[in-house]
Formats: sequence, C-alpha cells, structure tokens
Amino acid sequence: MKNQFVADGYRRFLQAQKDASLEAAEKKCARRLAEADPSRKCQIHKQMAEEYLGQKNPGHKPSAGTLW
Repeated sequence: MKNQFVADGYRRFLQAQKDASLEAAEKKCARRLAEADPSRKCQIHKQMAEEYLGQKNPGHKPSAGTLW
C-alpha cells in the first residue's frame, strides 16, 4: 500500500500556488499587453508584479491573542 507522500511536496504546493496566481494575472492583462506599445507594456508588467505581491501579502496581521 502506497502512503501518498511525495518528496518536497510542500515546496511543490507553494510553487503551484505561485504559478496559478501569476497565470491569473497574465490572463487578466493579456488583451492590454497585446494592444500596448513597448513603453506601456513595461508599465503593465509592473502593475502585474505589484498585484501579485499584493495577493501574496494582503496586509492581514493576526492579533497577539490568536492561536495558529
């Protein structure tokens, strides 16, 4: 009977989450990127990066009394 554990599973899980959120941001901005000139593309990529970082750290901080 196999135990369903995989090597470096947690790292693979985190990488999959990162890939999914980056893919979602790219899909959201795909049409604007296709129509933009090169200087505007740079601005759009910067906005995508800021959006990704904002998703990663939404600013929520648990209170001191919270048990995790």
